Amino acid sequence: MTARALPDGSGIVVLQDHDTYGSGNVMVLDPTNEVLRRIINPYGTSRYSMAGDRFWFDAISVHAGEVALNIHVHRRLPRKPYDASPLYEACYDPSSWSLMELTWKPST
Repeated sequence: MTARALPDGSGIVVLQDHDTYGSGNVMVLDPTNEVLRRIINPYGTSRYSMAGDRFWFDAISVHAGEVALNIHVHRRLPRKPYDASPLYEACYDPSSWSLMELTWKPST
């Protein structure tokens, strides 16, 4: 489990185990540790998603005005001896928790 405090003190973003909680493995707690919301992983309904993909949040970055959640994807490639593991980033506005952007992150 990983947790990051929001800069304005309004809560904590918590990354939970993806084997237990699946693709929606991030929740937001208020300062008293009550659950405010569970973040729904946007990858599954995005244009990037392909049938058979497994995906989950795997990292949290908190900046002023933005919460970025890394999304790890596991994709089996037909007739290939290897699998693909593309990474994406979902950026949220912490004042409304609306998704601002979902982008592919090239490997470095």
